[in-house]
Amino acid sequence: MEPPNITCPGNVTAYTDAGKSYATIVLPREESSVDNSGFIPTIDVIVEDMMYGVGDNVLFNLSMSPYVVQYLATDNSTNNVTCDFNITVIGRLLTKHSIPPINHDREINKCVGSLVILN
Repeated sequence: MEPPNITCPGNVTAYTDAGKSYATIVLPREESSVDNSGFIPTIDVIVEDMMYGVGDNVLFNLSMSPYVVQYLATDNSTNNVTCDFNITVIGRLLTKHSIPPINHDREINKCVGSLVILN
């Protein structure tokens, strides 16, 4: 038997979640996957040595971007083949409406709070 054929999704670029240093991405379906046996191959998704399924929500950290995502197609005879694509995470730019307020502690006259600007 021959291994199945798979076509990966195109590269993905995503912005970080609001106020976060990561993007939550739903792993997209493969473009196509076929096998000469007539059965539909199973698809596993590998990100940073972790196994996921198509449609899973996965957190992608800005600091580790870009990611190489590998789709593994396996047929009923355990023949398999892989394809790869990239996921790139981009930091959101903060606007005056997205900057969290800073709380002032009047008793000790000290500002308490933090501001993180993602590049």
